[in-house]
Amino acid sequence: MRKIAVAYKDGSVHDHCCSSPQLKIYTIKSDMLSKIETVDIAATGSDSFAEIVKKFGIKVLICGAVSPYLKDVMEKSLHMEVCNGVTGDADSAVAAYIAGTLDFEPNMQCEPIEHIHSCSGHGGDWSGID
Repeated sequence: MRKIAVAYKDGSVHDHCCSSPQLKIYTIKSDMLSKIETVDIAATGSDSFAEIVKKFGIKVLICGAVSPYLKDVMEKSLHMEVCNGVTGDADSAVAAYIAGTLDFEPNMQCEPIEHIHSCSGHGGDWSGID
């Protein structure tokens, strides 16, 4: 079983992962889509968002802009694949990912001026997390 999540708002990939109001989670079993659920999240920054995706067992995240700190935590500590720089319809993005044709921009980052949360004091201890 594999879970793919999209930072989600109003049917689309949300443009800034840490301020996403929802996650749309797609569960894949035996290469078939078995479940789709949309969950409200109350992420208040990078550490909060990382805790949420960890809780849901996400292995792939599709999102818009992401901070370098959060991307590092998700890839290195949580062993997730992060496909950032994605825009448009969430369901289409997941279908493209599954087909191996998702167009994403791995260098797209959120800029500090665009943050709606404080990035100072990132305090999560993500070392050694499986």
